[in-house]
Amino acid sequence: MDLQVPSSTSRLVGGRVLRLVEGDITALAEDAIVNPANARLVLGSGVAGAIARRGGPGIQRECDGIGGCPVGGAVLTGGGDLPARHVIHAVGPRMGDGDEEAKLGSAVGAALEVAARHGLSRVALPAISTGVFGFPLEECARISIARAKEHLGGDTPVEVLTFCLFGGAALEAFRAELDRQVPHPAEVVARAGALLLDFDGTLADSEEAHRAAYGAAFAPYGHALDREEYLRHWTDLGEGARGEVVRHGLHGVDLAALEAEKARRFSRACAAGGIRLYADAEAALAFARGLGRPAAIASNTAEADVRAVLRGAGVEDPGIPVVGGRPGLGGKPAPDIFLEAARVLGVSPSECAVVEDTRKGLRAARAAGMVPIAVRRPHNVGRPFPEAEAELPGLAGLARDGG
Repeated sequence: MDLQVPSSTSRLVGGRVLRLVEGDITALAEDAIVNPANARLVLGSGVAGAIARRGGPGIQRECDGIGGCPVGGAVLTGGGDLPARHVIHAVGPRMGDGDEEAKLGSAVGAALEVAARHGLSRVALPAISTGVFGFPLEECARISIARAKEHLGGDTPVEVLTFCLFGGAALEAFRAELDRQVPHPAEVVARAGALLLDFDGTLADSEEAHRAAYGAAFAPYGHALDREEYLRHWTDLGEGARGEVVRHGLHGVDLAALEAEKARRFSRACAAGGIRLYADAEAALAFARGLGRPAAIASNTAEADVRAVLRGAGVEDPGIPVVGGRPGLGGKPAPDIFLEAARVLGVSPSECAVVEDTRKGLRAARAAGMVPIAVRRPHNVGRPFPEAEAELPGLAGLARDGG
């Protein structure tokens, strides 16, 4: 999947691409394009007419075989001679029929559900009902972007969702709504008074080192950590060692001793220099140093371990404060570490934007009254981030791209 986002016309939602283009939808070689259909599934004028002309008579024959579709619904046919493999016919409302907003939302949602049901990964939609059906363009943009955001943030095979729009006015209406509902992460950072960067999983590829240290600490109890379970319940949700004990019904585990052993082993791994920074981490630190506003690394990992990893990667001084975990500061999803970082920087929590790679971290940022920004890393592919205000495919997206 091409993650050339964020830009002025594309965003990341649920780790998937939502983008806007201006042009002819019938020219797109997607898995499916969406036809703004009528209830009789007759390919008449506008986009439907263009589909009929370019796709050939076979599409209409398939529609005739289906026989019709209710307003707010959608059905699938082949793509005929179109570059697209399929056409999804979504029946939007005519203005004046009543309950038009709900019907349009249903039509957009139905089109995406049809795509998901058939395992389609690339789908393009027009501005449904804004032609001869007379639906207001700005309202169509609001409803369509909202349904697209909802769909991409859930469990779906759709990886790239494109709104293909006819004319500059339509593109600008959808762009304005995209900015409102799915803000550009660089704009979120630009509006913030301070920036907090998580460390583990965000700047440093250290999650496996944490798992190895915990695995070694659990080994004397005859228990092994499953990688996927660890990523889900520890890394993402923050249930920790206590959660592991409860889920597996383990007995006789001394949690205090286990945590101490884990800390010793992880510190040794940090000092050994085997934990690498992500390729974009140093550029992100340079960005934070040059921001002209307070910035810090904020991590429940001990400051000494964070600095050991940085030194091992050749970063003797990150140029911004490192606020590390210590006894008395609760782990995420508790907001303690972020509140402590705001205190160290001398800023209000409400001024802070936080870049995080896990749901526990995003929830901690929300609990602290801060604005959470998710960054996609290999260990969180496919995981939903409903708490995030914006998503980054990598830390390079912190800076405005000029798109």
